[in-house]
Amino acid sequence: MNEEEQISTELRAAQLQNMKKGGESAKNPMKPVVFALSFRQKILEHKIILITAAFFDIIAMIPFVSIATNPAFGLILFLYFGPKSKKGSEFLKIALPTGIGTIADTVSSAIPFADLIPFNIGVALIRIALS
Repeated sequence: MNEEEQISTELRAAQLQNMKKGGESAKNPMKPVVFALSFRQKILEHKIILITAAFFDIIAMIPFVSIATNPAFGLILFLYFGPKSKKGSEFLKIALPTGIGTIADTVSSAIPFADLIPFNIGVALIRIALS
């Protein structure tokens, strides 16, 4: 048996022994490395929800329709992000920005051109930033 085969055999034996113990040790060189994503990469990862937010913002340009479309988008956002993550309160991450956006959009309906503000995209970007 050459040296490479011997090292390979020893590594397999160590891995089996480690698996029998019930976990990976901190010194395991085979442990996968998790990289932190930049904000731009996070946005690209969740581009489907941003496209949905843009669609809901276009619908919300109709005066007083935003009262219904913003909470509907908030529900879609919760279903997209909510059940997966267990960190923090989903109220602070989704419901609060959606509620503030709905109130601001309703108040701004009386102001000309204020409906052009993309509140749903803003809520989606806040949620992506907090994930």
